[in-house]
Amino acid sequence: MRILRAFATVATTALVVATIALYGVHAARGSDHQDSPTVVARPGADITDVFAYPAPDNPANNVVLAMDVYPLIPAGQSSSPQYSFDPAVLYQFKIATGVATKNYTENLVIQFVASGAGSTQTLTMYGPAAPNETGTTNTLVKSAGTFPFNSPATLSGNIQVFAGPRRDPFFFDLAQFFKIIPDRNYTNHQNGATPPPATATSFNGFPANANGCNTTPSSNLLANFDVLQIAVELPKSMLEPNGASTGQVIGVWATTGTATGS
Repeated sequence: MRILRAFATVATTALVVATIALYGVHAARGSDHQDSPTVVARPGADITDVFAYPAPDNPANNVVLAMDVYPLIPAGQSSSPQYSFDPAVLYQFKIATGVATKNYTENLVIQFVASGAGSTQTLTMYGPAAPNETGTTNTLVKSAGTFPFNSPATLSGNIQVFAGPRRDPFFFDLAQFFKIIPDRNYTNHQNGATPPPATATSFNGFPANANGCNTTPSSNLLANFDVLQIAVELPKSMLEPNGASTGQVIGVWATTGTATGS
């Protein structure tokens, strides 16, 4: 088995954690892009979003987990071999089933590893299963099957999977953000340069009020970019302790990692 370790930057800053009641009706989500030089250099390991929500076509029985990675793919170019999942990265959903008792240790994992590149790439799913190890160093659990890039597939156990390009779902007026917090724009202060002073106090597009918020229309920098998404729809009972349908509240987060020594 390959031993894999999580990127420290992902574990500390890009890790998105959500809690969701398996029989609830609300999605839990978060977003982040290019949060450190480490993932800027390896975009296939850069987690931008994590979603957990009842399956739209079968909300009573199924749940969907989705992870977006590889930000800022130019629209229309996602078929390029450059923009595929990183075969050296382990993609994982980790699930804690003891949230109700304040136990947030992962009890289950769903893992994905890619092979090849571009439109002929395939991905293999492992789990859901109890992890061989908890924490940031992990080995692969039992395989659930292999499926092609950018093509929906059904695996055993009524598990539906998809891995491929999708439009970036996040709206962000990045140019205005850098005017509010300029020190986050790392291109402005490399090699010891001092970040410019802030020139704005609010995002564009807010209604005018006594605080003088800016009413200039906002601009979504991500409107013309795609991401790569791994999505898995599976019966809720697979994520319940002992398969019991009790409406258990779970915690969901995602990690990416590389093989030890790489």
